[in-house]
Amino acid sequence: MNRSALPLIVIAYVITMAAGRAAQNAPRQITWTFDRLDTIGGLPVKVDGNPNVIETPLGKAVELNGVDDSIYIDQHPLAGAEQFTFEAIFRPDGGAAEQRWFHLAERSPATGQLVELTGSSTRDANARFLFELRVINGNQWCLDAFVAGPGYSRALLFRDKLHPTGQWYHVASTYDGKMFRSYVNGELQGEAELAFKPHGPGGTSVGTRMNHVNYFNGAVRQARFTPRALTPDQFLKIAGTTALVLLASSAPAQKPTGDYLAFVGSYTHPTLTTTSAAKGIYAFRFDSKSDTLSPLGIAAEAVNPAHLWASPNGKYLYAVSWQSPEKMDTVAAYRIDHPTGMLTLINKVSAKGDLANQVVLDPSGTLAGTVTYASGTFTLYRVEAGGRLSEPFYTDQHTGTPLSPRQPGPKAHGIVFSKDSQFAYVAELGLDRVYSYRIDAANHTVTPLDPPFVSLPGGSGPRRLQLHPNGRFLYVNHETDSKVTVFEIHDGNLKATQTISTRPDGYTANNSTAEIQIDKEGKWLYVSNRGHDSLALYSVDPGNGTLTLVEYIPSLGRTPRNITIDPSNEYLFCANQNGENVVVFGIDHRTGHLTPTGSRQPVPQAAGIAIVKVQ
Repeated sequence: MNRSALPLIVIAYVITMAAGRAAQNAPRQITWTFDRLDTIGGLPVKVDGNPNVIETPLGKAVELNGVDDSIYIDQHPLAGAEQFTFEAIFRPDGGAAEQRWFHLAERSPATGQLVELTGSSTRDANARFLFELRVINGNQWCLDAFVAGPGYSRALLFRDKLHPTGQWYHVASTYDGKMFRSYVNGELQGEAELAFKPHGPGGTSVGTRMNHVNYFNGAVRQARFTPRALTPDQFLKIAGTTALVLLASSAPAQKPTGDYLAFVGSYTHPTLTTTSAAKGIYAFRFDSKSDTLSPLGIAAEAVNPAHLWASPNGKYLYAVSWQSPEKMDTVAAYRIDHPTGMLTLINKVSAKGDLANQVVLDPSGTLAGTVTYASGTFTLYRVEAGGRLSEPFYTDQHTGTPLSPRQPGPKAHGIVFSKDSQFAYVAELGLDRVYSYRIDAANHTVTPLDPPFVSLPGGSGPRRLQLHPNGRFLYVNHETDSKVTVFEIHDGNLKATQTISTRPDGYTANNSTAEIQIDKEGKWLYVSNRGHDSLALYSVDPGNGTLTLVEYIPSLGRTPRNITIDPSNEYLFCANQNGENVVVFGIDHRTGHLTPTGSRQPVPQAAGIAIVKVQ
């Protein structure tokens, strides 16, 4: 062997070993699938709040509520990368204007912390990657891809690149050693030069920024991290979905399809001194074939349209104005444009009191009634040709002494009409009463029964009412003590036969009920719990109308204010006021159980819901 060749062999061996060690230590491509909450990518997960694993057309995904849901993983999957591609498949559901939903953070070499606050600011100083979004007009969003480190900071935010909420998207940011780029569904959103420096080890938060601000409302299906710059043809694909969804952001806007229109009211002024992002009544198109709820936009701007009701013929919508700044609460009539879901105001009339909280039409569609919370009044109107409301022809001002110091006085809160429109029943929360009225619809006269009301125990707080489809039983939920009372009906007179709790045994935290619904077969009854944030499900005895608790179903949002069963009796819609969303559940008629369809849409300060068949 030639001794002069030995040094070259040794050098080659050293170079080979060094290259092997470098390759071994180099970042590798990592994929995370969000289909469980105990581990992701083989790594343990820390969970905050109550995120849910849901079934979607793409497979399982993690859904987050935009309020306090988040997950944390103790790995920075792009640490050490000199170039990168950061990808995610997600569904933004609107909500808050700024949402920072995927955060990769370097752990500070000096302190070992993932977040280092700068003074009193919520901003942190650590090197980081972020996927953020901005919600525009409640139903569109744009991407904000961000990266920062020592000596560099760059955001790619382009507010003219808008996409509809409620659909699945692929997003990516890449860096090729010179240019930082962002993409939505493979379409370039923007680019800028960047003097990037690799990050050290760290961690990841999903659903919020690492310092617990700007929570995300929506779902995350998958993420992938690659230590080189990929081109769009190499990106993750949204498997199992249609080209329309895959290209939602780049294709021309398509008219939503569906067989139902859903209208959702909101609280534009939750209190006398506060405002919200809500603008009025929001319209959606619901497709029962795909269980998809698609936003159509703001159907009508209005102040605090807290409760909605659709006419039996599906042509008109009615809304109460709760706590308007002018202190002139009204009931409004709108004409529904079925092709677009937009509303045209027909007229407004006085609610004859302050804080109007419900409007209801009788089954014939010829009478409308409203109640006021602050004034304790029950008022009736004629529904005239073209959906117009007449001036009030009857108002009853409730009076009396409260049965409990918990109740401050008359506070009317709910109405239901009998199927033949000959009777109306009104829940009087402040006086712990349920009133009965005999109605002559032809002559527009109203007579309180004798006695005019039945009393519930002091501090019950009767709020809303539902009649059994057979007309023999009345159900009233109690706001204050979280119970339901069953009444037998005899020619308009009421006799209580059962009272049952809406809360789990041992649950002692604050709770109040909001809405009550019964399915059209009279087999299952649902009550929404605000505080426990659930829907209490009861089976209904067909003989005597009494209730048996079956289960508690999570409402998938905070403060479920309104629940409504659609005209087909197949779906229950739930408006979570402080969760700021509307969730659609499928009804299992064998068990009464509710299963989320996976279609959830944001509505700021969501309130009443009304659903009509598309014409």
